[in-house]
Amino acid sequence: MDNADITPSGTPVGNIFNQLTAVRVAAAIVFTLSLPGSELTLASQTSDIVRVAEASGEPDLAHSISEWSTVQSCIDPKSKLVLEPYWQAFNEKSDLWVCFFRIIEDLQSEDKIRAWLSQFDMKLVKSPYSRLGPDGHTLGFVCYKVNPKCKIKWNTVEATIPYIYTPYAFGFIAYYKGRRLEDFQVTVERE
Repeated sequence: MDNADITPSGTPVGNIFNQLTAVRVAAAIVFTLSLPGSELTLASQTSDIVRVAEASGEPDLAHSISEWSTVQSCIDPKSKLVLEPYWQAFNEKSDLWVCFFRIIEDLQSEDKIRAWLSQFDMKLVKSPYSRLGPDGHTLGFVCYKVNPKCKIKWNTVEATIPYIYTPYAFGFIAYYKGRRLEDFQVTVERE
């Protein structure tokens, strides 16, 4: 190292550059997390959830993304089943959207998703049709109210619908382009 690589205080220039880079990265993260109206955590930003949430057109996902910031926050640790959701903790459709997205993202493969759903007596349906073009496909499921393993609070998952209309099913549709998840929809069906 020659004298050009050392500052007047005796600190190597490379160390200062590394420190400045670390400060810039930290400032960018703080700025992103502090945007007005943004309640997103760093964990949620490392997932594809923000990108897919924007594509889905679902309103008001920011609060649920923040509340259910990891797949671990969405599952019941007391359950003997693999990745069993906190069914009774989901108060809104957005909670279902976020947690089922996180679980599907964590499982990654169609075979793992199929095995996971079978614990709850639900079948994964695959369709080669997709609005995403020839290399697209969709995966989905429906969970009916008569299924005792589908334990959501049926009358509270979509507060915009009056209680006289009782939901009888919910499900998701995941839209893939190749192996990449591009869109995700949760539907709540009424009687």
